[in-house]
Amino acid sequence: MIVAAGLRDQYFPVLYVEPVSGNERAIGYDLASNRIRAAAMTQARDTGLLTTAARVRLVQEKGDQWGSLIFAPVYNHPNSETVASRQNTLAGFVLSVIRIGDLMAAADYAHRSDSAPMVNMYLFDLSAAEPDQQLFP
Repeated sequence: MIVAAGLRDQYFPVLYVEPVSGNERAIGYDLASNRIRAAAMTQARDTGLLTTAARVRLVQEKGDQWGSLIFAPVYNHPNSETVASRQNTLAGFVLSVIRIGDLMAAADYAHRSDSAPMVNMYLFDLSAAEPDQQLFP
């Protein structure tokens, strides 16, 4: 259930989505309102590097699959070399949304021929806490 974000110093609402169709629920969602997304954003901001969030249920998810987000920080001054300067010059983020089930289905389809047997595929995030490691199925 989506509710109004609580009072905080910063908000990171989703402003642009492509494609819009099927992703309407994500528009306006405050990415920092979720601890997993916020942790990845903080790491990306402070390091200046692409950062992948741990598994989450996507706001627009209608099925039963995990998703992940890859955050790329954008700065007003791209040559920010210290954590403090990166924190002070953050303009926002560009991100990519991955539906893990769709990713795995595409990988399976791309490698399957009509004569190849079905293979059970599993995907784990070994950097996550043990109960949260399984991404697929």
